[in-house]
Amino acid sequence: MSVVAAQQALIRRVLTMPGRPGIVLPNHRGPYPPPPRYVVQVSAAAQVRLGISPYTDATAEIVVRVETADAAFAGDSDALVQALVDRFPLGARFDGVTVVDRPLPRPPFHADGLYVAPVIVRGRTFF
Repeated sequence: MSVVAAQQALIRRVLTMPGRPGIVLPNHRGPYPPPPRYVVQVSAAAQVRLGISPYTDATAEIVVRVETADAAFAGDSDALVQALVDRFPLGARFDGVTVVDRPLPRPPFHADGLYVAPVIVRGRTFF
């Protein structure tokens, strides 16, 4: 396991969501799927060695931008944000990652005809 592998595990968890909207992955080339969609960005990561032990405590983070058409009601975005938050319940374990903080929705904003609501997702792993 590594921090990068933990970030990839978080992304896989989004990819396997039942009924999820279109998705854009990091380094995506070509046209984006139309909104609504999730735009995944690899974000911060931190790791620290546990004393003199050979083990590392690591925190991986991704940001998922929930994008809906600007003309859509905020409720459309809210439902997608809630589905994403529900996908990462506190204490969930998958692919060597543990969810230690509930996903954190950030204030939405308008950009380029879109209503955008960022959601920060964090997981913790040891290796």
